[in-house]
Amino acid sequence: GAYLIRALVDAGTLPHGVGVAFGLAYAAVWAILGHRAKRPLDAAFRTLASILIAYPLIIQSSTHFGILAPGLAALILVAAASLHAAVAWRRDLHAILWMATLAALGSGFIVMMAQRAIEPFAAAFLALGAGALWLTYGRRWHGLRWPTALAADAGVLILTTLATWPGGAQGVYRGLSLNRALFLA
Repeated sequence: GAYLIRALVDAGTLPHGVGVAFGLAYAAVWAILGHRAKRPLDAAFRTLASILIAYPLIIQSSTHFGILAPGLAALILVAAASLHAAVAWRRDLHAILWMATLAALGSGFIVMMAQRAIEPFAAAFLALGAGALWLTYGRRWHGLRWPTALAADAGVLILTTLATWPGGAQGVYRGLSLNRALFLA
């Protein structure tokens, strides 16, 4: 299905924006199918398929096609991670939650660096960290806190370093707000 959508976009049958929307909807359908699956292995496979569709699509539509603005890409990234986390939590799929979290964090850093958009992704990493903290209380999946905390710390460190640069932020980072950086810190 994902390859069919990609082929339709490459052939010019579907506009890029519509193709991205269909691709994200297709990934969401796989996650929902994982939630509704009867057996844990089926749920894991379907949710993994959703992960393998969603995060590369977010990266490519943000960096290669330029369809998703950085703020929208960060929001979609958090929404996809939340959907995958909900399925993993409901189905008790610890490994799937790790895969979704690492894929979301990696995708976030790729788009953040490629688009030079620090603020929305620092906020997204903080949201993912808070979500991971909340999720780990019930299942005792405490190891999941570390990668999200490191990503949130790195995002905030990069943001505050650039926003407080002596003489102001340089180059493409001129639009950074010191007040927003301090709020996120």
